[in-house]
Amino acid sequence: GLYLNELIVRLVPDHDPHLDLFSAYQEALSGLESTDNYEAVLRLFEVKLLLEMGYGLNLGADCSTGEGIEKEAWYDYRIDSGAIKTVKGQALGTCVSGACLLALDSGEIDTAEIRSEAKRFMRYVFSHYLGGRPLRSRELFSKIQES
Repeated sequence: GLYLNELIVRLVPDHDPHLDLFSAYQEALSGLESTDNYEAVLRLFEVKLLLEMGYGLNLGADCSTGEGIEKEAWYDYRIDSGAIKTVKGQALGTCVSGACLLALDSGEIDTAEIRSEAKRFMRYVFSHYLGGRPLRSRELFSKIQES
């Protein structure tokens, strides 16, 4: 919950009404209480937060061709435009699998591999919107895990 709160405080302007965001926040808090797949709950909230803020991610189509994302393909994801099919390791933005993009789009973040990749991908996205400033909650969680 601390992480969710920090994202909201850092990204949502004061007194800016976002009723759908409040519902997503409540849903995420309930999800964190009722499942052990908290990574999926967090990623889905992140996607909804970006959408609500007007920064929705283009997760379903290659922005250069308009074709649907292919599960087996790799994509160069650029914040300003979206996914462009590429060869793994040759991205100018961040390289992300089609499987990860489709999982984030559908909300089915159910394997350890996808959860890990989705976390890395969303950190890349949020780093951009946070201006590269780290989240304090991540620092706290890192210290807790070290002890």
